[in-house]
Parts: sequence; structure tokens; C-alpha cells
Amino acid sequence: MTNMKKIVAFFLAALILTSVFALSIVADESSEEGVNRYNVVFVTDESGSMAAGTYASDPNGYRYEAIRQFVAYMAMGGNRVGFVSFDYEIRCSKALVELNTMEERDRVVSDLSSYYRGGTTNIGLALNEAVRLLDEGRNPNLPSVIILLTDGKTSLGEDRKEEEAQSLILKADAIERAKQAGYEVYSIYLHAPGVADAEATQEMMQIAKATGGEFREVSNVNGLADVEAMFYQMIFNAIVDPQPPVAIKNGSVSEPYIVPVIGVEELNVTIKGEMSACELVSPSGKRYSTEDLQDMMIKGNGYCIIKVVEPEAGEWIATAFGNDGAMITFQPLINPSIILKPTVSSNDDCQVGDVLTFKTLLGDNEGVIENTSLYAGYEGKIHISVNGAPEEVFDMTLGKDGFRYEYTIQSAGTIYAYMTVEREGSEVASTENYRYNIDNTEPVVVNGEKKAHAYVWPFFGGKATVDLSDAVTDADGDTLTYTVDSTSFMLDDYTIEGSTLTVHNFSLYKGSFTIRATDAKGAYCTFDISFSSTNVGIIIVILIAVGALIVFGALLLIANRKKITPFVGDISVELLDPDATFTTAITESPRRGQFKLRRFGIGEVELPKDCYFQAGGRKGKCIYLIAKKPVYSSNSFAPSKKIKINGDGAPVTLSATKEMSRGVIVRFYSHLNNNMMNGMNNFYY
Repeated sequence: MTNMKKIVAFFLAALILTSVFALSIVADESSEEGVNRYNVVFVTDESGSMAAGTYASDPNGYRYEAIRQFVAYMAMGGNRVGFVSFDYEIRCSKALVELNTMEERDRVVSDLSSYYRGGTTNIGLALNEAVRLLDEGRNPNLPSVIILLTDGKTSLGEDRKEEEAQSLILKADAIERAKQAGYEVYSIYLHAPGVADAEATQEMMQIAKATGGEFREVSNVNGLADVEAMFYQMIFNAIVDPQPPVAIKNGSVSEPYIVPVIGVEELNVTIKGEMSACELVSPSGKRYSTEDLQDMMIKGNGYCIIKVVEPEAGEWIATAFGNDGAMITFQPLINPSIILKPTVSSNDDCQVGDVLTFKTLLGDNEGVIENTSLYAGYEGKIHISVNGAPEEVFDMTLGKDGFRYEYTIQSAGTIYAYMTVEREGSEVASTENYRYNIDNTEPVVVNGEKKAHAYVWPFFGGKATVDLSDAVTDADGDTLTYTVDSTSFMLDDYTIEGSTLTVHNFSLYKGSFTIRATDAKGAYCTFDISFSSTNVGIIIVILIAVGALIVFGALLLIANRKKITPFVGDISVELLDPDATFTTAITESPRRGQFKLRRFGIGEVELPKDCYFQAGGRKGKCIYLIAKKPVYSSNSFAPSKKIKINGDGAPVTLSATKEMSRGVIVRFYSHLNNNMMNGMNNFYY
């Protein structure tokens, strides 16, 4: 594996990890699940373009290395992981389970990479399956994410347009279900250099934005090494000290890592490069050889990841052994366990001039950390927004009772505040967003169950409009401002002007908006509105298709009418052959349809092959001989492929030659025939 390939594989892992854990870790004082735990479903594209062709996106399967590194970094115990592999159908669907050993994690990814690769791209089906897995198998006390990695847009080929339309419907349903359930979708669009598709980018971006996730595009290897460090600082909200590659000298190279006294659940050490062995030494001097690390390690192509659970605080030293000159990169990643235990001392009925005292202690999975002298290296921040103004950030002071900040209320209005604690790029936020109304009443939702529907016409499109003004009321009589908090539609799909929300382009056939209504002093409330559409163009196509089938059926019925007309009589056939010593007439009474001449068993008659009789005329009072080539008859001046034979029993000679010396003599005796009917028959024919 070349160095560049290693960079690509490792970057993909960084990208996936970043996508999920870029958000601040949120403390949950009531949770017993631990910090930094998730329900995660990986959705991987296995379509043909991923592995085959000149512009294959991932022929070497780097996506599996990215997933392997992701699951290796996840904290032991509590996380639940599921998998979906897809092309035009679901190739693999694995329910969410806990992966509690490094061996389990390595095995499940190796199994995932063994599935069939080929076919087209059915994103709606795959996304719908991922949502189903979360609905049925998630831990409801944990946040849930879907990581979607694909190299294309929804496309099932020209011969599967109906399935493609169904995929788009499934996608819209899955996005809406994910949005309502709080499942964030993090989409990665991976493509070969120079083959980006704007529609694919748009689709992946919409899926992520609609659900509160993030979107990343990976196009080529240029610049990935520079971007890698930036992304890695956000992985797991980790404390990362990126180091440049170093060369092995005298058979080994080492790198130290400092583990803080508090807030560390796991230490992950990634070592990349060509090496023969590695080891880890704890701050107390305990040495872990390559053999000792087997149960703590996952090995990939050109790298290994060592996981130390509940690491001892202090300096750890990682060492790689190998040939002199080989370049080695060490990458530490810490899974944090810090949470906030905040308190606010204030009156419920605040007035101008009152002082709000914000305080927070730190805690971990073991409980509150009372000894605040251990907080060294952490910085407390208070984030305050007053009357809708942009957020201001103030430093909190550290004392014996934790981090503290006193804020004096300056004016009437509404104040929003929350606390964070940071350490070297890692940020932990309080779960509660504190709100204080001073001589101000916030808006209240009174009619939030609004819906709108549009009929989308070919060439003209369609739109749906909703008046937002009657959804919310404000006791103070303030004029409200309406903004979109989140939506499953793209920015170009809608406009909001004053209190009017209009969807004028249905990039999804249905979706919803979360609307924020804000008063003049910054207080707000939110409510949801759903939009749906009916594609009249599709309906017209269906109606045209149904109409065409009806017309075709009618024409076919007319064309086959004579084929199903009953014979209602007897057919007598006698061989016409001057050389024959004896001939006799053979009589058959066919029912309906086509009755072949050869079924009379009179042998060779020198007429075209596969001639047959067919009932005809009004109520079947005559028959026809149908031939592939023209036939001469005694009741016609010219040869014809269709010879009429009346039902009065009169003989009709049929021959392949003009002399009519050889052939057959045919009589048809209609059961309905009499003199009056013969007259009628002559009239009609």
C-alpha cells in the first residue's frame, strides 16, 4: 500500500468520524449510559461504479478501512452499531448490536467488505432500511446517527424508472421519519477525480441538511494530508496533538502522550507506517509488547490502532520498530468522559438589575468531581444572547465551587444562556439552554398543525403556500418574525416573506419545516408545518399508458374477433388428385379459433404449409381458408390468401396452381343455414 493510499484510507476514517462527532459533546445529567455513546448505522454503496470501470470511486475498498478505524475508536460498551450495504437492492442489513471487543469490531467490518459489488444506486431503499434499523434496535437514551457513503445519486437505469420513482418516494419518507425521530444523517459523496455530479452533490447535501447532519465531498487526494489534521481535532471532540511523520532510527522511533488526570475514558493510539512491531509504556512504567497488545489492537492496511481503557494519567510512550528510514506517524485520540453539572442561582421573576449566577462543576462516568484543583487545563465559558442579539461569550472563573460567572441584567427583554467547558479544542456543553424573560412574554403556538399540498404539472410545476400568522400568538402584541429553523427542502425550494411560506419546487415529494417565531425582544417558540405534493405529470403518464393499453386491447380484440368466432357447423374436406385410386371426404366439427387443414389427415395436398380454417361472417355462417401464400379457388377469379367458403354446403375447390388439377374440395355445412338465412348471408357478403 503506497503512502498516498494510506493517507486516503486514513482520511476517509477521519472524515467519517468527524462527520458524527464534530458536534459538541452534550452532558446529560440523567443519563446512565455514559458519555460519548451513540446508535450508529453505516450505509455503504456497493454499486458497480464503486469498484469497476475507468472512473471507479473506490476500487481498493478504502471505505471499509475507514469504517474499521471508526469502530476501533468508539468507546467500549454502550455504543450500538448496525450496517446496510446496497446497490439497486439491499445486499446486507445487520441489526444494531454492541461491539465490545476489538476482535468483534474487526470481524464485522471484514464481513461487511465481503458482500457483492455491482448494480445501480437505490439510495431511498437503503436510507429507509437504515431508519428501520434505528426504529427497531436503537437505545432510546442515546443519540442516533446514520453515516451514508456513496459515489452517486439515486439512479436505477432506464429499464427501472418505476423503481427509481419509488426510491425517491422512499427517500422522502425516510428523511422525514429521520427528521421527526432526531436521527442525523451524515452523508459523504465519494467520487473519482473529475467525475463529480452536481445532482449527486445536491442530493447528499439535502439528506444531511434535512436531518441536522453534515455533508462532505471527497474528490481526490490533493490536499488531504493538510485537511486531515484539521478534521482530526474534531473527532470524538477529542484532545489531539497531531504530529508530523518521523523516521525510524536505530531500529525504533517513539512518541510521548500526556493523558489528563480527569475527563479521559480511553486513549487510542494510531501508528501508521511500515513497522515490524510496536509497544506502549504507561506512566508507571508498565510495558505492553506487541503480544500484550493483541487484544487491545486492530490492524489495518499499513496501520494499527491500540485502545487503552481507563488509562493511567501521565505520560504514555508509544514506540514503533522497523527498518531505519521508514516513516512513522503517531496519532493520539482521547475518548473524553467529561460532563457538566451546572447550577444557576436566580429568582423565577427576574428584574432589571438582578444578578444571575452561573456555576458548573465537572463530572465523568463515575460522578461529580468535587476536587476542582483537578480542573487545571479546562476553561469555563458562558454564552449569552440578549434580546435576539448575536451570542456573546464570557470567561468563567475557577474556584473551589467550580466555574462561576455573575451576569447583571441590564434591560428588559429575553436572555438565553448556556455554559461550556473547553480543553485544547474539546468542548463540552450544558444540556439546558437557560431562558429569562424580563418584562416580556414569549410567543405561544396556537395552531401548529398546518399542512399544505401542491399539484405539480409538467412544464409549469406547482407550489403551495401557508400563512404563518395564525399559528402563533404573542400576549404583548409584538410583531413576530418568522424564520426557518430546519427543513427537509433545499434553500432554493422555498421562500419566506413576512408571514408567508411558499414551497415552489418540490425536490422531495413531501417534507416539513420547523419554523421559529421571534418577538421584538428575542423570545421565540417553534412549530412544524408539513408540505406534500402530487406529481400530475406522473399521473398523466400513467393515464396515457392506461389509455394506450385500453386502445391496444380494443384493437387486439377487433383483430382477434374472427379468431374466436365459433364455427357452428361441419367442414368436409376431400382430396383432389387425378392420380389417386380412391378418395373420400373427411368431416370435422371444430369449435372455434383456428383449425389446421393438416388435421383432416388427407396427406400431401400441395397447398402452402400450415393452412388453416377460421370461422367468420355474421354469427359464424361461413368460414375462411387462411394461407401464407395466395391460393386459387373455384369461386374466385384471382388467387388470394383468404378464401371464403359459404355455409350452404356448396363445394369449393382449392389449389396451389391455376389449372386447379390438384388440391382439395371443401364444403361447409352451417347448422344455422336455411333459405332465408342464405338470402341474408348473400346480402351481408
